[in-house]
Amino acid sequence: MYKYRELGSAGAGTYGTVMKCLDVINGQSVAVKRLRDTMTGCEGAHDQRHCEMMVREICLLRALNDDHVVPMIEAFRHHGHVHMVFPLMRYNLYRYLELNGGSLTVNATKECIYQVLRGLNYVHSQNVVHRDIKPENILLSANGIIKICDFGVSRMFSKDRTLDLSTGMGTVWYQAPEMLMDSTKYDATVDIWSVGILFTELVNKMPLVAEDTIASQLYGITKILGSDNCDLIVVDKYLRKHGYSLNLEANCAPLSQSYTASKTAMALRKVYACWPIYLVEIVAYCLQFNPINRKNAAQLLDMKFFTAGTFLSRFNKEMKIKLKYDNARYQ
Repeated sequence: MYKYRELGSAGAGTYGTVMKCLDVINGQSVAVKRLRDTMTGCEGAHDQRHCEMMVREICLLRALNDDHVVPMIEAFRHHGHVHMVFPLMRYNLYRYLELNGGSLTVNATKECIYQVLRGLNYVHSQNVVHRDIKPENILLSANGIIKICDFGVSRMFSKDRTLDLSTGMGTVWYQAPEMLMDSTKYDATVDIWSVGILFTELVNKMPLVAEDTIASQLYGITKILGSDNCDLIVVDKYLRKHGYSLNLEANCAPLSQSYTASKTAMALRKVYACWPIYLVEIVAYCLQFNPINRKNAAQLLDMKFFTAGTFLSRFNKEMKIKLKYDNARYQ
């Protein structure tokens, strides 16, 4: 820490603290994430998990390089702690929402989600699934550029789903149904579900469903989005073990992607009656119970919510200028 002078606290989490610091060599303001060093000897399951998350995040951030992923300047060990150094961002999306009354306009949401999807499109192209997309893990730079952060629970995935992934990752409100049901066979589509939930929170102050338990969260989702198709048979079996039932028909037939998306859109329209049609459409394709029916990040970026009108030509020009200033500021 010889080259960093502490200026104050910038936050705290489960596994450590974040300090606002000054790089005394180049005068740059940085955020230093300080984690307890368990790599010298993991004494229990909790320490083992912490150690794995820490090593994984450092390795992934060293490999990832995109305008919408927070860059790690360096990582080092000092006095019993591991330190990860990042450019100091203005605030996270959760704080930004607080400063704006808890929600954003549809246009501001469009600018935000557009950048999140660009970041995820890159992350997923590297066969990495984030697994904890939520407002707290999305940063805004001084010029308003979105940066995805906190890759502690992220990991590589197999596109053919032959690789078993851990359960119990992420935050319940934003978890896809397959993660809520402890499935170990999932991929980047779980992040797409989280984006759909993020949409609902940005526009309407609260996530679509915000329950305390996994079973009640899953049941709440099915009751809002509908429970009359075969994609939910597995969900129904899981819920029956926890005292809930969807009362599905035993002979319900498979449904096409377009049909299930339109059914989801109709269900969303009942909850969000004032939403523009293109917003309902894109969220419906995020919130598909069957992950095969969810569009990927590249496909979502090509939907009319973004392509209609002059949004892309205008905002891409704005981002180019903002990124130029950010790059000059953070180098």
